[in-house]
Amino acid sequence: MADAPVFIDPVCGSGTLVLEAAMMATDRAPGLSRDYWGFEGCADFEPEQFDDLLTDADERFEKGLENIPVMVGADIDGKAVELAQENAKRLGLANKLTFVLADCINLEETLAHAGIDTRQSGFVAMNPPYGVRLLSDELESFYKKLSTGLRCLSDAWNMIVITPDSTFDSSIGYDAKETQGVYNGAIEATLRKYQMGNTFLVEAPLVTLEGKEQMVEVSSDHAMQFAGRLRKMAKARRKWARKNDIHAYRIYDADLPDYAVAVDVFEEDETEDIFLLVTEYQAPKEIDTQKAARRFNDACAVASALLEIPSDHLFTRVRRQDKGGSQYRRKEHHSHRIVVREAGYPFELDLSGYLDTGLFLDHRITRALVGKLACDTSFLNLFAYTGTASVYAASGGAQTTTTVDMSQTYLDWAKRNMERVGFTGSNHSFVRADVLSWVERAVTENKTYDLVFLDPPTFSNSKTMGERTWDIQRDHASLIEKVARLLNPGATIIFSGNLRSFKLDNERIESLGLSIENITAQTIPEDFSRNPKIHFCYVLKAQ
Repeated sequence: MADAPVFIDPVCGSGTLVLEAAMMATDRAPGLSRDYWGFEGCADFEPEQFDDLLTDADERFEKGLENIPVMVGADIDGKAVELAQENAKRLGLANKLTFVLADCINLEETLAHAGIDTRQSGFVAMNPPYGVRLLSDELESFYKKLSTGLRCLSDAWNMIVITPDSTFDSSIGYDAKETQGVYNGAIEATLRKYQMGNTFLVEAPLVTLEGKEQMVEVSSDHAMQFAGRLRKMAKARRKWARKNDIHAYRIYDADLPDYAVAVDVFEEDETEDIFLLVTEYQAPKEIDTQKAARRFNDACAVASALLEIPSDHLFTRVRRQDKGGSQYRRKEHHSHRIVVREAGYPFELDLSGYLDTGLFLDHRITRALVGKLACDTSFLNLFAYTGTASVYAASGGAQTTTTVDMSQTYLDWAKRNMERVGFTGSNHSFVRADVLSWVERAVTENKTYDLVFLDPPTFSNSKTMGERTWDIQRDHASLIEKVARLLNPGATIIFSGNLRSFKLDNERIESLGLSIENITAQTIPEDFSRNPKIHFCYVLKAQ
């Protein structure tokens, strides 16, 4: 900053960085405005010497004010800007600093109003919002705005950023020249230094699914290979989905190794609006974090442009460990709920926040099987999630349904799904319980069922399970043994899961008097055909 005539923080909040920089630039001593110091009460305190120090500090501050550079703080939060102005006033800097209400995307306009030429040298410093301390639902949108705003700066500008986000460079389109590990309070972060000027992002031509020509901003022309593959699959899957009256489906599933993402399409029932969900698969450890982030950003940009999806209809799931944060970028969330029809049934989905949307797309055929087998049965849905299998069973003619899950959030969701189709009343019960414990109690209470849908997680160490843990490979046979004691003669268990390496304990299952039919291949939908191990599925039938 020493040689820069301009200092700006485009996301200044209450003005901390601008105020600290101003104090350094003006040689202002910390605490200069204080009326009293605790040490003044000490027996050996020498007031005359201290007065001399204060006088010297005042003179240095007054001299520094004569040479202070242009210093600007901007923020989109009006209350934060007011607080920054009040803080500057308390420090005697109100007439030397400028704090304005402005969005970072309009940085060039903000600088112009302050009389700053973006071609002259300058210095940017910021501690931007991120998904650890703040809600991160709109983090990607913020980064896009910030990146756009920074484009106005020439290579005569430098920038310092404090962030825990290991993918910040990829998100804004600039490579850090230097980095240093720091702590921002208790949060582990990095101090990143940039020279502004040319971004590494480039504009590439793209033809949309509807044949329109447009430009899309990506980090590499290599992204056009992804665009080509996505266009091919999107056309084929859209035709298939329309033919089969499917409104939630996958159009891309890590088809190219360099773009390890899944792209799902959701058609909202009432508005017919199209939404996209782009989910990142965990990259191998040998893949650089920044490279993986750039590819993911490119995939999102290409998918949005290719299908002409507005930014507020594009949702992401990013599984990546950031410093000081969780594995999932969306640690906090604002729900975005839509209703999507499957086989005519309206299901509530949440595209933002939870790890899953509320509808496992790969189980589409399995749910239909539940409906076909449900007529005149008593149906039990274990590890029920949002109760979509219960909807199929009730619609298929089940006399009763029992929906069991340990999450009240999911049970409430399941109730809404059932009510939306018209299934209410005492014939349809919802039980909040640890499934393992509930099954044991149900056995002692002599409960019995004709059809059971059993779709447990691969692993669980939930607090509600006490000291127990759940491992599907280790524990599935014991669970099925207990569930088998709930079966009426001739009853059926549909048993599924997602462990790719799963092996059923055939010998033990058969010893329970259950026949086994592996129907995995028959339950893999067309849009998951590239991933035949997305789930397994068995029909276990009581003799």
